[in-house]
Amino acid sequence: MTGPRVLTFLGVGLSLVFALACGSGGDGVALPLKGEEVKPADPAELLRQQGDFLRAEDMINARIEANPQDAEAYKILGDIKVSRGQAFRKKWDKNLGKAVEAYTKAVVIEPSNCTYWGRVAFVVSAAAESPETQLSGEALDQLPLEQGWFDCPGAALLAIEEARPLAEGAMAQAQRSLGADATRYQLEALTHPKLVEGYKKVPLAQLPWKEPAEELEPKPGLYFVVLEGPVKAKGMDNAQPRTVDGPEWMKIARVDAGEIVFTDTKTRAKAREQGVVTADACPGTSWSIGSDGGPLGYCAAGPFNPSRSAIYDPGRLKIASGTHYHQPSIVKSVVDGDMVVQGSVSCLGGPVGRLFVEKATCSVQYYRAASQQRRISTAAGTVVPTREEAVRQVDAFGMGAVYGVETGRNLAKGSRPLGLPWTLVDQLETDMFSCTGRRLFQRAWFKDDGIEFYCTDGRNNYKFRDMVYVGLEKTQGS
Repeated sequence: MTGPRVLTFLGVGLSLVFALACGSGGDGVALPLKGEEVKPADPAELLRQQGDFLRAEDMINARIEANPQDAEAYKILGDIKVSRGQAFRKKWDKNLGKAVEAYTKAVVIEPSNCTYWGRVAFVVSAAAESPETQLSGEALDQLPLEQGWFDCPGAALLAIEEARPLAEGAMAQAQRSLGADATRYQLEALTHPKLVEGYKKVPLAQLPWKEPAEELEPKPGLYFVVLEGPVKAKGMDNAQPRTVDGPEWMKIARVDAGEIVFTDTKTRAKAREQGVVTADACPGTSWSIGSDGGPLGYCAAGPFNPSRSAIYDPGRLKIASGTHYHQPSIVKSVVDGDMVVQGSVSCLGGPVGRLFVEKATCSVQYYRAASQQRRISTAAGTVVPTREEAVRQVDAFGMGAVYGVETGRNLAKGSRPLGLPWTLVDQLETDMFSCTGRRLFQRAWFKDDGIEFYCTDGRNNYKFRDMVYVGLEKTQGS
């Protein structure tokens, strides 16, 4: 029963992958209308492309009045609202809300239309960053999701589930249920069961996963990653041996007789310490910019996402204004991540704090590592060049709790095949700074009846179509 629909999803995603990867050109611009190559069959669509939004809206509203079941007319109305919100940026949020309404009506009328689901997923994702625009779980449940999953299982439906807000207290309840050592993905799996079920319906195993490049030789200063245990780590200098269950990373101090000697970051010092992180490192946090230019919103208490932010020492941060930290002090206040006990960091909750340039901040607590050396076999894991890559691999492997164990293994190897859902790429490529809220909204354009957008990390532009990863382009000068 599900076979034909699965193949349809892969056919759409992978045919787009090959078509766009072989010369998609320079559509990656954030200006509305530019780069669009739609051949409109509707005069209102032509007016939208020309930027004549008032006449376009009048024309399409007349069409809807004549036939309230015209799903395509509602889709065009939503497109008009997106383009209008991009052109008049001060009213982007109002136009976003109107686009959500229009696309929702389209998909309610034709719930088997996958193009409409792509539109809904995009605006729901753009709305998810701010509590002022975010759709409630009740609103999402009004969508014909069951029919959508039946006919269009894939990236768009996953994005909608990813945007579903947590019920108040859900994360704290999950933490009590699973215990203090639960990973954030274990907590997410418990609090987002529909997302877990959704990933089971998407054939990620059929994507063109690649094997990792040739492995590095272990050397002092590099990092060692153990993804799966149990593996015995021997104690040194009176330290007790312990079992490494994985996933876990360690910094190589030296290599001796086929074993890696490392300073263990799992042994805690006695006292907890407090730090500051960017708000996106506390899953479930939502915030927006207030009228004074400062952040408004609340940090979610619970697990910390180490891939999203370093930890900063609040005692070394300097205040620039009522809304921002002094930018030069941010770099100087980074806590040495090699000496933070892995898994000990937790977000404290409460109002969001001052901005790090353009990101709000949250408070965390953590343990520093006690200095103990241990040794482990070089055959127990793999070598990576940086702590950032080690953290990324451990984090990616942990995703298996939500996205499936085999997917977690592939992601931990560093493979990023075209055809991945946007939700996964957004989780993995943590340096991307343009994929939320207003920034995401401004980077979209319409092409060949699909909605496309790109996210950037300053070096690469990651291109998506209907929430599917379809291309990677180097930025100019990188």
